[in-house]
Amino acid sequence: DAQESRGLGDVYKRQVYDYVSGRPLEHVVQQQGKLPERTATQLICQLCDAVTELHRHGIIHRDITPSNVIVADDGAHLVDFGIARTVAANATHDTTALGTYGFASPEQFGFAQTDARSDVYSLGRLLGYMLTGVYPDDKRYGQLLADPHVVPSQLKSVIDRACSFEPSARIQSLSLIHISEPTRLLSIS
Repeated sequence: DAQESRGLGDVYKRQVYDYVSGRPLEHVVQQQGKLPERTATQLICQLCDAVTELHRHGIIHRDITPSNVIVADDGAHLVDFGIARTVAANATHDTTALGTYGFASPEQFGFAQTDARSDVYSLGRLLGYMLTGVYPDDKRYGQLLADPHVVPSQLKSVIDRACSFEPSARIQSLSLIHISEPTRLLSIS
C-alpha cells in the first residue's frame, strides 16, 4: 500500500506492509529439500502474479530470493522491498550494484540498467532453486538442473529462457508464461 507524504516541497512515497504469517521459502527448502514440481510451479505462478502487479506500477523488486518469499497458508508472498525501485527511463546502468548473488540478474552487477526482465531472471533462478533444492551458486546446481529426473525438460526450458545472460533473450514479460495444467508451466512465448 503506497502512500504519499510531502516534505520540503518534494513528494515522497512510503510503503506500508502487512505482517505475513508463514515460513521463508529458504526454511521450507532447507527442511524438505527440493519441492515437488506441483508445489514449485504453484508458488512460482503466485509470485509471477505478484511481480506482474509490481511491474504494472513501474516497480522492480530486484531481490527475489528464497529468504524474501514467505510461504503462508494462502500461498507465496513476496517481502523485503528494501532495494526495489521504479523504472528509470533512458538510464543505461543502475547507480549502485545491489542484489543477492545467485539470484540477482547480471545487470544488477553493472552490465546494464535493471528493468522488469531483471525480476524475470530472479524468478527463473528461484524456480530452479525450488526444483533442485540447492542454491544457484552450489556446484551441483547445473547438474541437477540438467537432470530430467530432477527438473522436467519443459520447466528447464522456462528456467533457461528466464535466466539468459542477455536481457533481450529472456522471457520479456511474466504474462508470457502460460499455465494450461496446474502441475506444468507448459509454454513460453
